[in-house]
Amino acid sequence: MNKAKISLNSKIIIALAAGLLVGMVVGDTRVSDFMKEFIVFGVFNVIGNIFLNMLSMIVLPVVLVSLISGIA
Repeated sequence: MNKAKISLNSKIIIALAAGLLVGMVVGDTRVSDFMKEFIVFGVFNVIGNIFLNMLSMIVLPVVLVSLISGIA
């Protein structure tokens, strides 16, 4: 198995281009209001809430471990 690895710089450029493309599609005036609301308040809202919940689940263990290691 010869898997080609993509460098971090390439991944960042691809994500930047994808974000630009999505922003242009959502910001286009010809796109219906229903589609804008579905994309922005539907998909991005769900993904954003999941991301924020995952971050908040990480905070408590990190703070607890930092306090314990600081006391030790």
